[in-house]
Amino acid sequence: GAKIVGYGKTRGRKKALRALAEEFQARYEDDPDQCVSLAHGGCAEDAEYVASLMREGHPGMEVDVQIYEPVTGSYVGPGTVAIFFVGKKEP
Repeated sequence: GAKIVGYGKTRGRKKALRALAEEFQARYEDDPDQCVSLAHGGCAEDAEYVASLMREGHPGMEVDVQIYEPVTGSYVGPGTVAIFFVGKKEP
């Protein structure tokens, strides 16, 4: 099932956003029919930055960018950026 997890630590916001996109690139199961989504907690510019990094490795890939609705948004907090996709199994 799906779960929310923290993964790794970096110093600096841009580095953290790049690390998130790099993790996507490493784990994405390349499937043109797959829906890829990104949600953010009131930080649209950061979300679009991550989406652009995700598209670099997969030209033409659509990334559905959404703001968290109030209930989940209050749980994850402002500034959150999360990617939703089917990934490769962990080694």
